[in-house]
Formats: sequence, structure tokens, C-alpha cells
Amino acid sequence: MRMSEFGPSPASPESRLLQEAALMRGFLVMFLPWVFRILHPGTKPLILRWYLLAMCQALQKTAIGQTRRLVINVPPRHLKSVTAVAYTAWMLGRSPRLKIMFVTYGIKLSREHLANLQRVMEHPFYRLLFPNSELDPGGISQQVLSTTVGGGCRGVTVNGATTGFGADVILIDDAMKADDYASEARREELERFFATTLLSRLNDKRRGVIVSLQQRLGAYDLPARMIEAGADHLSLPSYDDNEAVYDVGFGRIYRRPVGEVLRPDDEPRAVLDRIRREMGPRPFAVQYLQEPEAADGSIIPTDKFARFDSGQHPRRAYHKVVQSWDTATSEELTADYSVCLTFGNLNGQWYMLDCFRDRLSYTKLRDRVIAQKELWGADKVLIEKANAGDHLWDDFLRSGALRPILIPPRADKVTRMVGQTALIEDGDVLLPHEAPWLPAFLSELRSFPNGRHDDQVDALSQFLEWSKSHDRWARTERDPKTGRKFHVQRRPNSSF
Repeated sequence: MRMSEFGPSPASPESRLLQEAALMRGFLVMFLPWVFRILHPGTKPLILRWYLLAMCQALQKTAIGQTRRLVINVPPRHLKSVTAVAYTAWMLGRSPRLKIMFVTYGIKLSREHLANLQRVMEHPFYRLLFPNSELDPGGISQQVLSTTVGGGCRGVTVNGATTGFGADVILIDDAMKADDYASEARREELERFFATTLLSRLNDKRRGVIVSLQQRLGAYDLPARMIEAGADHLSLPSYDDNEAVYDVGFGRIYRRPVGEVLRPDDEPRAVLDRIRREMGPRPFAVQYLQEPEAADGSIIPTDKFARFDSGQHPRRAYHKVVQSWDTATSEELTADYSVCLTFGNLNGQWYMLDCFRDRLSYTKLRDRVIAQKELWGADKVLIEKANAGDHLWDDFLRSGALRPILIPPRADKVTRMVGQTALIEDGDVLLPHEAPWLPAFLSELRSFPNGRHDDQVDALSQFLEWSKSHDRWARTERDPKTGRKFHVQRRPNSSF
């Protein structure tokens, strides 16, 4: 798209230059191609595809006060970082006193942003375009670029020092590495940094701007928090199975056809399909399609659970009842949960009867283990040999209250769960159609391993692994008259 398409053709080269300069000062989308050429010399001129128009239009609204919180989600390698540099330089060109804070996960990325920004702002054409925006030679470092009138850009890493620094605009570009998202501790660390540090850095809490420009990482990433709090959201998946409409500026909208890719020359559908196969469906759906909870990428096939009606069978109908505990010992709101899953065996299949989930102190946890066993008349109680498990074993051994089975965890959480999915797919594990605890249980399973919590998943994988080696025990009962053991045959075609 040529700049002259946005206005009448000028009568002379001089008037064309003046008009194009005015357009570049007034519209980020006109400034972006020049920045791309400066940062990527010798490459082909930038093609302003519709998704770049949509990104620039969303950012334009922050400059004119229409948007205060903005989330832009775009796949990797789609000029996100170049757009971030262009936006910063353009904002400082228009308002040299503006204070911008650039936030990212690592010092290297922060320094690259400032180095590219300096390269743009020191270019003779930029000085000609924005004569009032000049860098102060004494205010240039690897962390700060200052203008001669007190504005500038400061690079900050997550959990880096921000005390004493205020900002009119906070630009977040990749606040977390994709590999770190699986760590709940890292996610909570970023959330605390955003809530307790970044938000307090705005000079004007009413008019200050916060922009998140990054790919999605999961259902509980920083963009999710901002979107939930009301931020404007521009989602740009590599392709979309639904028709979508985008504001591309200048009073225009773009109706995206179903299946259209963002960059047909560089990443046609065939290339994207190959990337999907190489990455795996879930990471691809999250990072390229901006679908943090894509069902086809879930590790646990929740749609394969067989179902039964709650209350269909009384407790005495089950041959055996087993409880599986994943324990934690804190009542803090940010702590892990203690979880107890209760299963009943009937005709060789395991019915999930209950899910207890709460944050408990150690004393309350100990009492709850006993109470849950008595409530369901559990034949076996499994407790992970970690966290409070060893202490509970010692306590119960001394008191004689019960004798749980300690299960040492093997391998990592994902490997443990993946190894049990065949039981679910074969219909050997049944969930009720309805239960108060069911929505939260399924939500955690669908978001695993990238969800906020995985306590229910751990209790489930622990039980399923144990059950595979205790199938004969589960289907063995005693004759109430003779006391002799007998084996219950599975009746797969039984109608319950």
C-alpha cells in the first residue's frame, strides 16, 4: 500500500514529501515501513498487510486517548518487536516529554529494544521528521534513553528495579519466555510484579497507558489477566476457522475470510501445518492460533471419559472404594490445594464419586483424611510420599487411626499423567454427568500442564497408576457367610 493511497496525489515531489512526512507524524502505520527499512537495510520493502494495519490502528488509539489498556496477541515472527520500536519512537517523536517503560523477560531483549530505538531516533530523517525530539547525549545508557526535555524510554526486566521511576506508557513485550510458562512459580511471580510493581509506576493512574504486545502462552498468562480486567483485545491468529472483522484505520474494516493466513508468502497453510506437526497441537494452538485452552491440544482426553448418573449406585454396590490424596499444608490464598479423589470399583470400572479440594493447615488436613475415609468407607487411602505425606504416615502409625499407602512420585507430572490416558480412552474411568466439583475438575484437566493448579491432576494420575497393578484386588470380595474370597467378573455389556 502506497502512502499516496491515503490522500490525493501531490502535484510535485516537494509537496509529496511534505504530505508523507505529515502522514508519518500523524499515523503510526505510515511510520512503520520507514522504521522497518532502517532496522532491516537491504531487505525488500515492508508490505503493509492488513494485520499490520490492525495492530497500528489499535496502538494509534492509545496515542489519542481512546484506549488505556491494550492487549495485542500475534504469532511469533510477525514484526512484533519492530512494531514495538516504531511505536516507542513515534510516541516520543510526537511527545518528547513522554516517559515510556519497556518491560520484557530478559536484559538482552531490553537492550536490543533500546539499541534499535536509539538507531531510529538518531537517524537524520527522524530528526527532520520530529525536530523537537532529540536524545540527550548524557542520558544514554544500556537501560535508558532520555530526551533533552526529560522524556525517554527505560528498559526494565521482570522483577528488575523500578523504584523511583514513573511512566506515562508501559509497553510489555514478551514478559515471559514460552518455556517458563509451565512453571506456576514463574507465572505467579510475573503476576505479582504486574499487580504490585508495574501498576504503581504509572504517573497518571487515570490516563496512563499499558500495552501488552506478545504471543499467548496459556490460559493464565499476563494477557489473560489484562483481558479479564477489561483491556481492549486484538487477537491475530495465523488462521481462523471463523470469519472475523478488524478495524484497520481510516474508517475502514477488513473482513477476514475463513482460513486466510496472515503471511501467505512466508507462512502458507502448508508451512503452518508442518509447524503444527513439529510443535504439537497444543503449543501451536496457543502460540499461533491464540487459543490458550484449545481442546485438541489437551494432554488429557477429557472428552473420552465415560459418564454415569450421580447417585445411580449406593456405596454398597461398589466392590472397593479407594481414595487418592495430593497434599499441601497451607491456608494461604496463593497456596496449593489439598485434594482427595474418591473412586468406587464396579465390574472392573472405576467410578469417580467425589472430589474434595481445599487449602488446609496440617492439623486440619490430618483430620480431613480421617473424615473422608469414614465418610466413604474407603478400603484404601493413597497419599503421595511428598510434602505432608511422610508426616501423615507417622501420625497415623502412632495413633492407629488408619494405615495409608504412601506412593512415591515417579518421573515428572506430565509423564506420569500421559502414561495413564489409555485408561480414560478405554472407558475404564467414569465421571458423573453432574456434580458440584465437576466443572473445576475438568477445567484443571483441560489446562494441564499450563494451568494455575495441578493438584487434582496429580491425585488422578497417582490413583490411575496404582489401579493398573491392583485390578485383581479391586474385583475381589469376601463371601459374607464363609469369609472366603471370590473374584468378581467384569460384565462390560452390563446396563447400569
